[in-house]
Amino acid sequence: LFTSLNIFGLAISISACWVIFRIVDYEFSYDRNLPNKNAIYRVITGYVFDEKESYNGGVSAPLYQGVREQIAGLNYVVPVLGKHIAAVVIDQPNQKPTLIEDQEDIMATDVSYFNMLHYQWLAGNQSTALKAPESMVLTENRAKQYFPGKKLSDVLNRTITYYSHRDTIQRTVTGIVADFKTPTEFTAQEFCALPTKAYTQNAWNNTNSSDKLYLQLKPSTNPENLTKQIKNIAATQINFFKKKEANSNEYKNWFRLMPLNESHFSGYVQEGEIRKASKPVMYSLTGVALFLLILACINYINMSVASIPQRAKEIGVRKTLGSSQSALIGQFLSETMITTFLAGSISYIFSVFAFWLLKDIIPPGITPITNFFQLIIFILVLAVIVTMLAGLYPAWLITRVKAATIFRGTSTGLKTSNGFSLQKVLIVFQFVIALIFITSALIVGKQLQFALKADMGFNKDAIVVIEVPWKYASDKKYENKQFTLLSELKRIAGIQKISLGNVPMENGGSSSQYQYLQNRKEPVKIQVFKKWIDTTYLKVYNMKLLAGRNLHASDTTNEFVINETAVKAFGFASPQEALV
Repeated sequence: LFTSLNIFGLAISISACWVIFRIVDYEFSYDRNLPNKNAIYRVITGYVFDEKESYNGGVSAPLYQGVREQIAGLNYVVPVLGKHIAAVVIDQPNQKPTLIEDQEDIMATDVSYFNMLHYQWLAGNQSTALKAPESMVLTENRAKQYFPGKKLSDVLNRTITYYSHRDTIQRTVTGIVADFKTPTEFTAQEFCALPTKAYTQNAWNNTNSSDKLYLQLKPSTNPENLTKQIKNIAATQINFFKKKEANSNEYKNWFRLMPLNESHFSGYVQEGEIRKASKPVMYSLTGVALFLLILACINYINMSVASIPQRAKEIGVRKTLGSSQSALIGQFLSETMITTFLAGSISYIFSVFAFWLLKDIIPPGITPITNFFQLIIFILVLAVIVTMLAGLYPAWLITRVKAATIFRGTSTGLKTSNGFSLQKVLIVFQFVIALIFITSALIVGKQLQFALKADMGFNKDAIVVIEVPWKYASDKKYENKQFTLLSELKRIAGIQKISLGNVPMENGGSSSQYQYLQNRKEPVKIQVFKKWIDTTYLKVYNMKLLAGRNLHASDTTNEFVINETAVKAFGFASPQEALV
């Protein structure tokens, strides 16, 4: 029983350490093997919203042109423009064309992208692959998906048709590159030739998180000086636009160079649904792993010390037969190491189960094991650490056993202390930690119960949200079809109320600057996120009106409802004062 408890206790802790190690190692491995990664930076856009600084992962689309033309000291200026494609049609000779809807990881760029990232080319010529306006490059996986069973060389010059919300474009495959084998933020699998175009002046005022800009700096280039030059380019263009259009709006935005090493951990940057990691969370997880390991070692120590009286005669006999202290210590450490290795073997089973149990929490792409050699090194290192932490103190206590006292039958032969002792401290520590865990579990349970039952300001029970795909919402063929859907749903007897509009707790995807001037010398200018709703929206979500009335169906442009936060931001003393 003693051995089984020790093995399973250590196995659980080791499996927890392994799961955490895999997560932390995966997150820190993003673009780890990329050449010159320390010289690569992303340009991100900062802006002020609700009197707080925020960042967008995108830039103004024409910014890369200004940087290329006016700034020296850069090896590569790499624009990456995201493409939103409704459908992809792959022409197949003597077969029906293959249709794939809502394909992702498609972007537009130029040869500088491949120069900076050092892709392995499997077919085609890197220097000429994206020169033609309608050319494109595929990754190996995407080429196999579109043209199964074909040699990569046979995929070249094949035609792919892209259907976007605005137009239809045919592109010719001119190159195939190998997929990155390690985690990376460069996830694109289809690379279209970047169109050469002259952007309107207004484009400098628009920021899209899908339009990114990467820079590879020369060794002599100072990032701070480069940032100032980029700011000057954008400021010149925006000021020119304001004078030309007589635009008085304030554009409180700026640019910042973010090292590529920081990009995966930049949770403060808005980039849509791109998954980010958090360094503080990773460090906390590492601390949890170490704590669990130490706790397992303390448990092993306490159980080992408790078993010494049962092993007293064995120890006494060994001492009587001439065993030295070093031999006794070596024997106990060997037992500890064997126990640790057995626990390590069982921990793999626990780890696989933990990955399955936590599959919705663990980031996609992480598996229990991808490198067997890494697992062996991990277990060996952990075995040595656990053996030293858990085995030294009990082994030292064994050497203090008095053989003569044992054989007299008057005691276990182990000297005890009525004062301070490490053994007492470890026992008290283990019980305190157990109480803390129990108390914490109760507190977390109460917090979760509160979060599930808290009043969020709107009714969320028995409400089903149906999202209309963007490809239909923006397609003229389906214009006003949402009203047809609304009418059909109203015929269903089980539906009490129905509304068209954005989800209440959803992040606003569109914002505009509004200003209020009445009875003020200086206008109050606020950047406001807006949502489109209909006249039944407030009733469906049971939102309470503090002042005024609901929207009228006859007026969709001049009326709007604001929340309490907007009332305070505009400086109104009360909701009633905000009414016209």
